[in-house]
Amino acid sequence: MIHPLTGLSIAGVIWYQGESNTDNPREYPLLLGTLIRSWRKRWNQGDFPFLVVQLANFGQPDSIESSRWAELREAQHRVACTEPNCGIVCTLDVGHPTDIHPRNKRDVGIRLAYEALRIAYKQKNVPQSPFYRSHQVVDGRVEVTLSPEDVKLISTEPVLGFYLAGEDRVFHPAQARLIGNRVVLTSDKVEKPVSVRYAWQGNPEHNLRTENGLPVFPFRTDDW
Repeated sequence: MIHPLTGLSIAGVIWYQGESNTDNPREYPLLLGTLIRSWRKRWNQGDFPFLVVQLANFGQPDSIESSRWAELREAQHRVACTEPNCGIVCTLDVGHPTDIHPRNKRDVGIRLAYEALRIAYKQKNVPQSPFYRSHQVVDGRVEVTLSPEDVKLISTEPVLGFYLAGEDRVFHPAQARLIGNRVVLTSDKVEKPVSVRYAWQGNPEHNLRTENGLPVFPFRTDDW
């Protein structure tokens, strides 16, 4: 269906898909990366912009330890961050628990417009969802740093969505405190934290966002 279009000029692609691949999220980076490179080769118009819409929240909260929807979101983010001239938008807050097609299309469109300005038109200081950059463990607490560096995080209290695990790989809800673009995490049940997961469910509880109202991308610091 796409091949007949490859003789036309193209400005870019919005890719809104992934629900049908949640049964095998580990193969998704290969599939999506191959698709992007294949389309660019067929069109022969350079690395035109390719914008990915990350899976929205859907269904009932599933296991923090093994969420395929969360893994698929991670796969989408990995491809968007490694393929040239790609972008991704977070839609973790626009979905519906019983409708796989998010009803809130307006916010999805606004976020794609922001990403198009950033990726396709190279504009600076465009609002974007923060993403995990690094973390360190200090005296039983975990300090997570998000990017961009100048992002201002806001949340209602308590901050929801963060979990910590020790070497036993059992995750427990974490108490979170915001300091600039950092989040400081502690848990009475995890004396020696090893891993952090944030919003790591198909339909997670979360309330951390930017002052522009953009949610933080879900992430994990382990590969379990």
